[in-house]
Amino acid sequence: MSRPKIASDHIKLLIAAKLIIDDFATRLPLLPSNGSIKTYCVQLCGYCAEIICLDLVDNGLYVAIPFARLTSPRSFIEFTRHSQEWFDTLFQFKIRAALSSSNSQFFS
Repeated sequence: MSRPKIASDHIKLLIAAKLIIDDFATRLPLLPSNGSIKTYCVQLCGYCAEIICLDLVDNGLYVAIPFARLTSPRSFIEFTRHSQEWFDTLFQFKIRAALSSSNSQFFS
């Protein structure tokens, strides 16, 4: 894939995430106690996976923070080299998601 195509896909993904946050913010006008709403975006592109956190930190102010960029193994040898990184990253993602949901006032 070309760089412009990947950049275009990133923009589309962030716009979709922004619309999700906006939908929550308009339906539930009270922000969580920490004052922000976060959503995680996962983009698969060829042999790569990227996880980005989009955070509404203030009224109309969004911040996109890269969480992880992982490459899918193409062979068993690559799997053995990179599997620890994959599992560690996915475990950290799970922990962050669990912390976000436990701190949320919307669903508790």
